Amino acid sequence: AAQETDPRFRVAIEPDMNSLRKVTLDELVAYLLNFAKHPAAFRAADGRLVVMPFRTEARPPEFWKALLDRMAQAGEPVAFIPTFVDPARAGKYAQVSAATARGITGDTTAGTAQRSFGANVMAQGYPAWIASAAPQDSRAKYGLATEAEGSLAFTEALRAGIDGGASALHIMTWNDYSEATELQPSSVTRFAYYDIAAYYIAWFKTGAPPKIERDGFIGLHRRQLFRPGNRALGKPWRMHGK
Repeated sequence: AAQETDPRFRVAIEPDMNSLRKVTLDELVAYLLNFAKHPAAFRAADGRLVVMPFRTEARPPEFWKALLDRMAQAGEPVAFIPTFVDPARAGKYAQVSAATARGITGDTTAGTAQRSFGANVMAQGYPAWIASAAPQDSRAKYGLATEAEGSLAFTEALRAGIDGGASALHIMTWNDYSEATELQPSSVTRFAYYDIAAYYIAWFKTGAPPKIERDGFIGLHRRQLFRPGNRALGKPWRMHGK
């Protein structure tokens, strides 16, 4: 689909190690080698295949070292970019990584969390870090929601990347509609998050905030569809970030 839409578009593969609990080294290497054959596979500037496993810490550093060795032996060296759910474990993977990222913090601590992560991993020897951001995080299946305070969680995470010298912005729309992180226009959010993202992406790429040409207004609100203590639909909801 990427190739047919625009040959310039690239896809960076992000194996979900939370779901791939039983995948073997042989299976993952075989899949990555097949993926690497496609012209839309995203590669680093030096030609290495970019691989960004989600929840990298689900497997020990030795597993990933073996995978990188196998890929290189097969003629497909990898730019390994671990994405951590538990950033406290990031230090163990620095020696095999080209950069690193952490999962989102969907509430208004997002900026602080990303800045702290960036400073910590650079001190641990990583060559670069990537700032992760998402508009919000609300998971009905878990009875969990976060207080994003409109666009604040999103913009603070993006600013962390701008101010903290991140090498890239990782805008995570993980599970999209089931976790309310969707960036693409929808019947509820319309183009709000697109427009907000465009401003900060331009700032990140150029190094300066875009010139304001005219006034505009983006309105964000939350429909409170639950009461935290209401068990009528099952277990009570938990609210983070308030």
